[in-house]
Amino acid sequence: MERSIEELEPIDEAHAAAFAARFAADYLSWDEDYPTRRAEVLREYLGDPQGATLGWSGVGRQRVDVVLPGRTKHLDDGRVLVEVVVRVATYERAYPPPAKKASQTADGTLPEGGRYVGPSSAPDPDSPAWRFASCDWVRLAPPIARAPDRPAGLIVDISPNHRVRSCDAR
Repeated sequence: MERSIEELEPIDEAHAAAFAARFAADYLSWDEDYPTRRAEVLREYLGDPQGATLGWSGVGRQRVDVVLPGRTKHLDDGRVLVEVVVRVATYERAYPPPAKKASQTADGTLPEGGRYVGPSSAPDPDSPAWRFASCDWVRLAPPIARAPDRPAGLIVDISPNHRVRSCDAR
């Protein structure tokens, strides 16, 4: 009796697709020079913050440069499964890692009329310490669930029975 009517309506597919695309970009972007950044960002997407370290060994660097949300499927439990195809750029070390790990922060500027949504785990594409190695396409299917207490109103549900599915995640 304490639920809102909105919570009972199916999740909007466009909203779920946009959220899944943002998640996929951050889930598949990382940088060993800033190892905590990815987990900090992923906690905002996940119902269980302990899942923020899944999918990456802590080594290497990669950055998502294209995200294409595709098909959606409404599941019986109210979640929406969103197929997302992502182009991932991988890097190899050009110089030794920095002696001291600095925190990675945004400068706070936005395009005219832009609205801040949240931080990203994507590393700087022009770091002199790394050089481009290759690009690959990866497919994910994150399950999206309602979370009225979160800013986006959604979460990626990777509870033990609902893991993110990936074909080639590194």
